[in-house]
Amino acid sequence: MPCVRGFRSRQMRDLCSCIDDWAYLATMEKQIEAWKELRRLDALMRRLGNRYPIVRAFSRLESKISCSLDGYDASLEDVLSYPERYIIERRRTVGSERAILNYLYTLGYGTVMVRGGQPLDWKFVRELHRQLCDGLTAAEPVLVAPRNMASGTMDDLFAWWDNNDISDSVIDDIIRFHYRFLALRPFAQGTGRMSRLLLLLQLIARGVLHEPILTMSIWLEGNIAEYRTCLDEAILRGNEQPLLMFFHDGFSDCAGAACNSVVSHSDSYRM
Repeated sequence: MPCVRGFRSRQMRDLCSCIDDWAYLATMEKQIEAWKELRRLDALMRRLGNRYPIVRAFSRLESKISCSLDGYDASLEDVLSYPERYIIERRRTVGSERAILNYLYTLGYGTVMVRGGQPLDWKFVRELHRQLCDGLTAAEPVLVAPRNMASGTMDDLFAWWDNNDISDSVIDDIIRFHYRFLALRPFAQGTGRMSRLLLLLQLIARGVLHEPILTMSIWLEGNIAEYRTCLDEAILRGNEQPLLMFFHDGFSDCAGAACNSVVSHSDSYRM
């Protein structure tokens, strides 16, 4: 009997090892696909003669959806029609309009600063957060409740980010930063919006994209239940795999959709 039990134990270990290998390979396959689509998007954008109209449309769409996830809603038609001066004069507005204009301003400012070499450190993120929440006082829904299992501090998290500047792991590092940031929940207001805005700025900071043209908030909104489940799995049980694969799919889907829009815009512009 001991020999039988030992044989079965080895079988189980081998089976678990095979499952782990399969999960790793599946994750790598999705990561490669995400990389391919993101690089294709960046290449298309760099070849585009007049980028402004499409960057304007995508940044406004991302701002509208990201704010709606935190309870600030407005019609897409209104958001797309905001004159540029509204963003500069945003302090004259209130409620949802103020939140969306704040987001647009902060995204634009953050993009310019990061492309100019500004490090994405904790001090700079606090500055961005002040702009993001300027003039907003309403209570907001909380995506992730405070977690006793969240360890470390924001300084630790940003030190980790600064020390992990390795091109091969950029996408996964951004995903890991995202859920750890949410787990620490550094702000009483605007943590969700800040985490989503950072996704874009980190892609720009690491040279994956040059323009803030990825609308990841659409992916998160359309798959919100799975997103919450994957966050809980990563934060509460330390299992990152589902969240990594979820975001790989999201990056691929959103980058692919953006590529189609860029190609369509280019064709229309030539006509």
